Amino acid sequence: MIQIDNLNFSYGEKEVLKGINARFEKGRIYGLLGPNGAGKTTLMRLVCGIQKLKGGCIEIDGKNPVNRTPETLQRIFYLPEHPVATINRISTFVREYGQFYPTFRYEEFERTMKEFRLDCDAKFDKLSTGECKKAFIAFALALNTPYLLLDEPTNGLDVTSKNEFRQTVSRHMNDGRCIIIATHQIREISTLLDHIVILKDKDIAIDATIADLQMQYRCGTAKELPADVLYSEESINGYNYIAPNNKGEESDIEIELLFNYINLKK
Repeated sequence: MIQIDNLNFSYGEKEVLKGINARFEKGRIYGLLGPNGAGKTTLMRLVCGIQKLKGGCIEIDGKNPVNRTPETLQRIFYLPEHPVATINRISTFVREYGQFYPTFRYEEFERTMKEFRLDCDAKFDKLSTGECKKAFIAFALALNTPYLLLDEPTNGLDVTSKNEFRQTVSRHMNDGRCIIIATHQIREISTLLDHIVILKDKDIAIDATIADLQMQYRCGTAKELPADVLYSEESINGYNYIAPNNKGEESDIEIELLFNYINLKK
């Protein structure tokens, strides 16, 4: 489990995160959501120990990630939005770096690359931006680390590749793994998520499972808005809206609509 207690961080005088408390458990895919500049990438880098806390505590299975011990590093992998490509062949890079992770499976990497229609022996510098991104995603998933952090993984991918991404993430998920996906492109990953964490104003505005949100809110489309509507957006069929769920029955939840409601709410 990743445990975050009273986390504070700033860049110089600019405070980015304040009093963050959160817990990320295995067996779930989390959506770390927020507009650009909300601190999603910073939080991920802090969790991995790449950046040092200014206050508070982070533990990964009881260990402080800032110590960057081999034991901790083998259990977590962070894929940035813009991974740095090398001049090597993909297969060379993957074999060289995969050996540091005991749970890495090259055959799984090969399978995902085949699904992505990519050649394992191609050179990174010969790939398009989207192809390079897919190669790194295939590598990250094949590491099989208990904790995987993906920063804006669908940026640069076309529609077909985004669908392939969702399918391969689902295939690699299991009860012993925690995947955190940071993004502002919510619609592209919403079907994957078990739990969402929304950052707003340096803090966490929502930290809840999809099941809990389905009991708390209801979403719908109507020509005329219900009296208890919390937020709405015009659509070709009238209005898409979100309102309290007063029936106590599980309802569909539109995560993007909820996200917009939370970010526009004062």
